[in-house]
Amino acid sequence: MSQPGISNQPALLVGTQPRAEADSLVRLYTPGFGALTLVARSLRKPGSKLAGQLKPADELLVSAAAGRAGGRILTSVSSQRDHRIWQQDLNLLALYWFMLECSWLASADDASNADGFRLLVNLLRSVDEPGQRNSLAAVFCIRFLALHGMLPDLHHDEDSDEPLAGDALCRASFNGLVDSARAASAGIPPYGLLRISQARLQRWRRWMSRPLLEYPGQEADIVDVSLLVGFTRNHVAESAGTAVRSAEFLQRQWKLSRLQDLAGS
Repeated sequence: MSQPGISNQPALLVGTQPRAEADSLVRLYTPGFGALTLVARSLRKPGSKLAGQLKPADELLVSAAAGRAGGRILTSVSSQRDHRIWQQDLNLLALYWFMLECSWLASADDASNADGFRLLVNLLRSVDEPGQRNSLAAVFCIRFLALHGMLPDLHHDEDSDEPLAGDALCRASFNGLVDSARAASAGIPPYGLLRISQARLQRWRRWMSRPLLEYPGQEADIVDVSLLVGFTRNHVAESAGTAVRSAEFLQRQWKLSRLQDLAGS
């Protein structure tokens, strides 16, 4: 049974994959459909008009027609708003691919798709210069994890439910936080656990409460990014049952520490 067509759906490019002859599969993230895959006919032929419009980081409008054998055929694409600063900086592009792959793999119900798309678009629009990238990455991860029910309680000890008074410890799964002082008094060894300082924890809480467009101005350091990218990568990989390939590129490009290297420090 063929799927209905699509008209002028807002979208962000996730990636393309070669198909038979010169066709390609185009993966998009949309507010209305979440993860969307369209067949782009002759996309890899020289002079393809569609190829010239499918740019990463641009806010796109796409239309598609129902295919004969099921699926949808991409019929038109246009740039509704371009974000050249993202396209011209490899560090920002690495972050873009990570954000979009995570969003694609975690695509769920209509409400979370719309909220996830809004988060991405607002972050794309809020960049004035590449130096904001630490905050962009950290804020995306915090909000993304919260949106998909993957963010643990940042205020309470997971065992006692008492307020976290100081530094916190957590596993690489980031399923819950334990007060470091209580853990020490209970004889729980910190080996293999990640320590999150009180100041860092307070910073993460602020990012959850500030208006979205103020987030890139908030100060984040490379340890914030290393921790949160690692947590996000692990959660998405576990829930989707597949590796988040863009995370490897982001970690190399940004020289991020891996979670196992931060454990016990």
